[in-house]
Formats: sequence, structure tokens, C-alpha cells
Amino acid sequence: MSHELRLTLLGDCRIALDGKPLANLTLSKARALLCYLAVTGRSQPRSVITGLLWGELNEADARRNLRVVLTKLRAAVGDYVMASRNEIAFDHSLPHTIDASVFEQRAQRLLASPDKPSPGEVGEMERLFALYKGDFMHGLEVHNAPAFEEWMLMQREHLCRLAIHIGERLASHYEEVGCTSEGIAACRRLIELEPWHEGAHRGLMSLLAHSGQPAAALRQFEQCRRALAEALGIEPDTTTRALAERIQRDMHECEALAADATSSAPLHNLPAPTTAFIGRAEELAQIASLLADPGCRLLTLIGMGGAGKTRLALQAAHRLIADWGADGANRGGPFRHGAYFVSLAAVNTADQIIAAMASAIGLVFSGQQELKIQLLNHLCEKEMLLVLDNFEHVLSEAVLLTEILQAARSVKILITSRERLNLYEEWLFDVHGLSLPPALPPALPPAQPMLEVDATDDLDALAQYSAVQLFAQRAKRLSLRFDLTVSPETVADICRLMEGLPLGIELAAGWVRTHTCEEIARAIQRNLDFLRTPAQNVPERHRSLCVAFDYSWDMLTHEDAHKLARLAAFRGGFDDAAAEAVAGATRSDLDRLADKSLIERTSDERWSVHEMLRQYLASKLDETERLDAQAAHCCFYAECIAQRAPTRETAGEPQMLDELRREIGNLRVAWEWLIEQTDDVRNDGRAAEIITLVTRCAPMLAYFYVRECWYGEGWRAFAAMQQAMRAAGWSEFNSERRKSAAGMTMLATIESLLAEFAFSLSCYADTVTLIERALPTLRRAGDFVMIAEALARLGKAHVRMGQYAEAAPILKESLATYQAVGDRKGSTAALNWLAAWHSNQGLFDEAQGYFEACLAIFREHGYARGIANTLNNLGSNYGRNDRFAEERLLYEEAYALALKVGEPILIAVTLSNMAGNARSLGDFEQSRQFYERSLAYCRAISEQRWIAANLNGLGLTLLDMGELSAAWEGFQEALAIAREIQSVPDMLDALAGLGEVLARQRQFEPAIAVLDFIVQHPVTQRMARERSHQVLAGLSHHPGVETAATRVTEFGLDHVVEWVRSLEDPAS
Repeated sequence: MSHELRLTLLGDCRIALDGKPLANLTLSKARALLCYLAVTGRSQPRSVITGLLWGELNEADARRNLRVVLTKLRAAVGDYVMASRNEIAFDHSLPHTIDASVFEQRAQRLLASPDKPSPGEVGEMERLFALYKGDFMHGLEVHNAPAFEEWMLMQREHLCRLAIHIGERLASHYEEVGCTSEGIAACRRLIELEPWHEGAHRGLMSLLAHSGQPAAALRQFEQCRRALAEALGIEPDTTTRALAERIQRDMHECEALAADATSSAPLHNLPAPTTAFIGRAEELAQIASLLADPGCRLLTLIGMGGAGKTRLALQAAHRLIADWGADGANRGGPFRHGAYFVSLAAVNTADQIIAAMASAIGLVFSGQQELKIQLLNHLCEKEMLLVLDNFEHVLSEAVLLTEILQAARSVKILITSRERLNLYEEWLFDVHGLSLPPALPPALPPAQPMLEVDATDDLDALAQYSAVQLFAQRAKRLSLRFDLTVSPETVADICRLMEGLPLGIELAAGWVRTHTCEEIARAIQRNLDFLRTPAQNVPERHRSLCVAFDYSWDMLTHEDAHKLARLAAFRGGFDDAAAEAVAGATRSDLDRLADKSLIERTSDERWSVHEMLRQYLASKLDETERLDAQAAHCCFYAECIAQRAPTRETAGEPQMLDELRREIGNLRVAWEWLIEQTDDVRNDGRAAEIITLVTRCAPMLAYFYVRECWYGEGWRAFAAMQQAMRAAGWSEFNSERRKSAAGMTMLATIESLLAEFAFSLSCYADTVTLIERALPTLRRAGDFVMIAEALARLGKAHVRMGQYAEAAPILKESLATYQAVGDRKGSTAALNWLAAWHSNQGLFDEAQGYFEACLAIFREHGYARGIANTLNNLGSNYGRNDRFAEERLLYEEAYALALKVGEPILIAVTLSNMAGNARSLGDFEQSRQFYERSLAYCRAISEQRWIAANLNGLGLTLLDMGELSAAWEGFQEALAIAREIQSVPDMLDALAGLGEVLARQRQFEPAIAVLDFIVQHPVTQRMARERSHQVLAGLSHHPGVETAATRVTEFGLDHVVEWVRSLEDPAS
């Protein structure tokens, strides 16, 4: 039986045989010897090994120890270790993998090339950088073996340097091609490997600023300063300081302009052109002039599909920012906050447009406020150019553009569309074909002598027309044998037949490898009558380009045509695996189709089909074939998203989320198709297949929406599925339909996931309703993981509403269910809220146990976001128990992690907690500053619950500083927000603060009434209760104490809130 030995030496040292760890190989020197032999790759004299591992012993004892180790090694790995009388070696002829050796060989090969990396080499560098998971043989401790330790450290340094060089190459490439998020990740990884790597710090600063995160860029500069000081005792160099100063200088209200470390060009995400732009000089000048006009803020480039609108818009945007960089750096330029390209080809709704725009400009949604409001708030102070591409299929959402223009007075929008938007603000710019040579006059009569014309002059004149230039450029790229002088007038005829449309010209030129220009022209001419046909199945807007599409289609083999048509199922691009699964297209098939200009290889090693061509191809499938392609597409992406479930809440989550963002267009289409199928399969045998697909993909799709803070889109997507299933009768049990039980379980799963969006949107009562409706069905089905998740959602909703008696048994059952099925990672949901349940009620020791259990699991999985969040919660628990020094240490660790994760709400929560800690330690000014910084984050992302919590905390700080009027105002705002989102604990905290202000202002009767209500309410948290007690104790001498208290405690919370909201500021 053949075996395979795997040595994983980059990061923790792990040895596995046939996929199973060698648990019986416990001697550290046995493991060290195996790794040494494998990595060195050659036979080693026994004397060398004894000196390496037992240099402090005499020769006889060392050899005896070596024999013992060899015996254990041979027992563990068999023939992989070969031993003779004098030498020992690793048998490299047997199946094995050594990650360190693979990494070293491939890295050295890639680094040896001085040229810019090809796309394939970039992909290999990405894989290698990911393969380097940490220090060589980290964690393997070999005592009393200084020679081995020296070898290991030398090897560790060598491999680390290779990883750093690979990372530098990657970071440089990403910055050059505009892959900002990938560049940020590469720079952060470099800094992890070498904290004093100034170039990586500088690159990260530039990329963060470029992505609209200037504050983060400046924090990175401070980290760079500290790292250099601690490690080398030096300051950052002048280039780094200059970059920081430039970012700082341009910052405005916590949001700054990005500055590139080597250029004064503005922010942008404009794709770099891969070929020369041809012609249209007049159009570019007109567009620049229009965009410079203060009255023109919405400019639509309008024309038929394939007219070159997108390329023209991008070239215009590139020219604008190039002009800025050339002569406008000192005066700010017309678009100081950049120019951003937003492709709308894969979107259909307003929410999706908003998400695409946010992704392009680097806006991270968070909190519970409507995404549109967050976008408008972000844009309101910007001086920016937005280039929105392919707007024609979302015309019904055009009013969004008016809202942007009204909210953001310095934003201008450049649109490409096949139809006008019909907005009052819209300026129209017609985009026609490229310039064409005039048609030849009719032939002269034979009796009239021909004029002598210089053929060279004719050719030079012809080559001045941009349509001809484009054909020649494309043809020359495809065939170096192409010569315009052979058939110049035929090329001109082709350009005229295509009416100068760039896409049609490029498609026509795509055949020069196999056809003469005359053959291409004749084929197009045969289709000209069809081009002008009034046939109903050819939309008017497609008629000119359908000539080129039909010509290309007719020249395909049946097999290629079939595969190409099935590619129409994709939205927003696809990779090789998807193409093979959905269309049966192999890599060679895709390369062949790309050679014919029918699909395109994008910069991120994916494929794309031009949107108009995709629509054309969809019409080539009959109904059966279309449904089959959609089913295959849905199956692939359901599995694609389901397979990523193990990376939830692990160190791999950021990469997983990036991957799903790239596929969001496909995921949306797959989900919409599944919604349609819930009705279509009511009574046929496909029900089980649909149930399986929904069950596979729904949990991860919901998780993705929540992590992206796309709560509104998530709610609508899952509510649509719920409504479709209920309308189709999936909620009703029917013994004649075998699908009934499974269908009811699927519906219950959807409603449980829908409850997660309800909770995220602060709809706690809806959360409870949905879970209570779903739970009985989930229990009957015995799906214990879904039961545990549903119980956790139900329990945390009760906690948030202050219904502690209801929450406790639910959360305990959730935890027990997770533990019963061995789901430790999932159990953190229950552990966290059980901890909150105990902490909110003053049971701090019990809460600490739950928080620490939660923290241990997150650390085990390397989940930085979970670690930071739990450290925050654990710190709050310490603070409530007056353990302020320990509290502060936890917050400092959480804050460092929060900055690394980069999630605004996580940073905001940590700042808020640090503010409370500073107040407890008597540093009121620092407390105020922390609260104000946290509030700025929360207001920017409209996170309502934490706005209320921050206002309550800031109010207490202001009380302690004697600023009573400001405290009153803050508590009143907090009370209004808490009431709106139904957060009872936050309402009570606000009331307690207001009661204390009343007491300080000698409004004794209302103060006593409110504070007594707070003391007696069962949900009041410890700090509010204790402060209220203390104030009441000071008012015990007042004659109206009992009367006032009795009057208010007869009423419920809503009545008290209404009454207090009606009170005027006692200081006014």
C-alpha cells in the first residue's frame, strides 16, 4: 500500500502520514531529524547528525541516542528514513510533500526574473505568499541542540526573506494595477512578517488613503513610527513622512483625500487601458468642457450597444485626472476626491446599484440605517466624478441619481446608456461610431480617362480615420501577417458596413487569422438586409450589432456555439471551474472563444461576456436548454457558497468574503432562480433537488449579507423566498406530497435566517415572531444546528429587549444543543449572549466564564474580529465589576485588533468602552474625547444602538464634569433612539441620567420619581441602579419622596418615557 508523507513546516510544524497526524512521534529530536533530512535533501553522515542534535554528549552516548530516535522514526514513517552504517537520508522517491521546499524552489524561480510578472506568475506568487503561513518549524522546541537551532534559525530567516520579497512584488503589482484591497492585504501581511518594513508601511498608507481610509492611513504611519523606534531606534524616512504629511494636510472632518506615495494623481479606481485609445479627440474635448460647466452635473453618453460609450467615458475620466496630476496638484483639481468607475452590468435594483457604488468608492456599510442614506451621507461633502456604466437596464431607478445630486452638490455623474434617463438634470451627449472614410463615388464611364492618384497618399488618408485604425490595430494584434496595404478599401468597406461601431469592428477584425478581408466583408454584406429587418425577435437597439454577432455565431462550430450560449447564464464574470460546470467549457474552449473576441479575460483571472452579447446569446437557447443552464448555474453557486461555510469565523473569513463579493452577481441570479422554482416544482419530482439547493446555500448567503451589512437586501431576498414558498403551499402539510415535511423544514430555515436580518435591523419583536413560528418545525425535523442557531437568535432578541427571564432557558438550550452536536465554533453565539445575560444582571464571575470560553474558541480559530469583540465584552464585564485596570488592558488589545480588522463599528465600540473606562479612572477629558470619536464613527455609519449607548456614556461623563445642559440634551437624544429601536436597557440608562440631571438642578420631585422607577425596574443595569441609589440617598430628606415615587411607579416604561420626554431642560 502506497503512503504519502506531508511535512508542513511553514508555521506550526506538523507531520502527517496519509492525512493523519503522527501522534505517536512525540520525541522532538525525532521530528527535528526527520525535518532536517527532508529539507536538506541529501544523505547525512551519522557524525553530522550527532553533532547537530547531541553536541554536548560524548560520541558513544550521542550515537546511542541517535539509534533510539531512528528506531522511533522508522516505526512512525517506515521507509521514508533510510539508514546505513555511516549515513542517514530521507527517501525523496516516495510520495511526499514538503511545503517549505516547494515554497523555496518556486519563490527563487519567480524572483530570479527581473521582468514584470505575467498574470500566471502573479497567481503563483499569490499562492506562495498564502503558503507561507509563518516561521519555519515554529513551535518545535529542541533542547540542548544549539547547532540544530542555529540551522533552523538560518533556514527560518532565509525563507522569511523569500516570503518578504514575494510580498513586495505582489504589493507593488497590486498598487500598479489598482487592486487596492489585495494590495492592502499584501502590505499588512508584510508588516506581520517584518514589523519594521518601512516600504510596506508606506505602501499600506498609500493604499488605505487611496481606498478612502485616510484616518487608517495616518494610524498606520504612527504604527510605522513606533515599530521603527522599537526595533531600530530610528524615525521614518523623508518619503514616508512626506506621504503622511500629504494625507494629513488633505484630511477634512476625519475623511481625507488619498495621496499616492509617488504621484500627485487623485484617487480613482479607473481600470487601466490595455490597448491604445483611438480617435474621438473632439468628443473628449467636448466631454471635458461639459463636465467643467457648473450647470452640467449629470452627463449621459447615449448610443447603441457597442458604440464605445464605456471606453470613451473611461478615457474622458483618465484625461481629467491626468490633467489634474499634470498641472492641478497645487490647486486641488476639479474632482479632489477622485473619479470612480461603477459597472452596473450585473445589477438590477436600487439596492444593488448602491452596493456597487459603495464598493467602487470604498464605502463600508455598517449599522442599521438604510444603505442609501449611508451612501448619500458619505458623498455629501465629496468633490467627485462617478462614472456609471450600462445604466439602460436600471432606468426605473434613475431617481437615485437625482437624490445623489441633491445631497452631494460637488459630485458629478457621467453615465453610459443606450437610452436617455429622462431626468430634468440630464445633459445628453450622443455617441456615434468612429470616424469613417467617405464612400467612393460611382464608377466613371469607360470613355473618361482615369485620374492618376498616388496610392500611398490614398493609404495615408485612409489611415487617418479612427474606424480604420481600430480595425488595423485589432487585426495586427491577432495576426502579425495582417497588412492594411493589401486590402485598404475593403477594410474601409467593413468599417462602413459596421457604421463605425467599435465592438462590431473588433469582432469583424477578429477573423483575420482565418479569413481574408474580402471574405469578412462579403459575409457581413449577406446579413445587411437582416440588420434592417423589422422582425419582432430582434430588438431595435440590437439591430446593427446583431450583424456582427450573427456573423460570429454562424462561424462557430456547433459545440463552441452551444458552450458559448450557456455562458449567458453568468452575471458579473466567472472562472474556469464555473465555465466547465455550467457550460461544459474547458480552458482551451475558453481560450478559443477569447481568440474570437467573444469573451474576455479580466485582470483578476476571470472571464467576462460583454453584457449585450450575453443578452444575444441567451436568445439562442431554447426553453429546455435555458432552464438546464440555469439549473447547472444554480447548482454550481449553491455548492460554491456552501463549501465556504467552514471558513466562517476563522482566520480565513476575510478572504472568503472577498471571494463571495466577486460572485455576488451570480449568487443573486441563482437565488432569484430558486425563488422561481419554489412555485414551478409544486407537484413534480424536482422538489427534493430545489430543497437541497436552498438548504445548502441559504445559511451562507444570509451570513454573507449580514457580514457585509447589507441588511435591507438580505431581508428582501429572504422575504421573497419566504413569500414564494408560502404562496406555493410549502407551509401546508399534505400527505400526498412527499415533499411536504422537507418543504416545511426548508421554510422554517428561511424564516429563522430572516429573523437574523430582523435582529440586525433592530426589529426584535419580529425576530421573536419569526423564530417562534419556525422552531416547532425545526424541532420535528431534528436539524440540531439550525435549532441551536434559532434559539440563539431568539435568546439574544429577548436579552436586547431586557426580557431576561425568557432569555435564560432559551440560551442555555442553544448552548446545550451546540455542545451535543460538537459544534464548538457555533456555540460562541450562545456563549456570548449567555455572558451578556449574566453581566447585565450583575453576575460578573459567571459572565467572565462564558466570555473566556468564547474567547478561547475564537483564538483557536484565529478569528480576529471575534477575538476583538469578545475582548470588548470581557472588558465591559470587568468594568461593571470595578476591575478598571484589567478592563483597560483588554480594551487596548481589542483596539489594536479592531484597527487591524478595520471594521468601523468594531473600532467605534472599542472607543466607547475605552471612554467608559477613562471616566471610571477619573480622566473625564479623555473619556469625552473617546466618546466623541466613537460617536463620529457611529453617526457616519448610522449605527443607532451604539449612538444611543455613546450618548448615555457621554452624558455621564458630562455630568461628572458639571456640564448639565449638554448632558440633558445627550440623554434625551439617547432616550428617543433607544425607544425607537426598542432597547429597554438603553432607555433605562437614559432615564437614569435624566433623573440625575433633574436632581442636580434641584427639580426634586421629578428626579425622585424617575430615579425610584429606575431602581425598581428589573432590567436596570448595575451602574445605573447604583448611581440612582446614591442620588436618591442624598434626597431622602425631601418631603415629597414617597409621593413622587408612588405616582410614577404605578405606570409602565412607555408612560414614564413619554412624561420625561415632555420635560424641558431644567437649566433653560
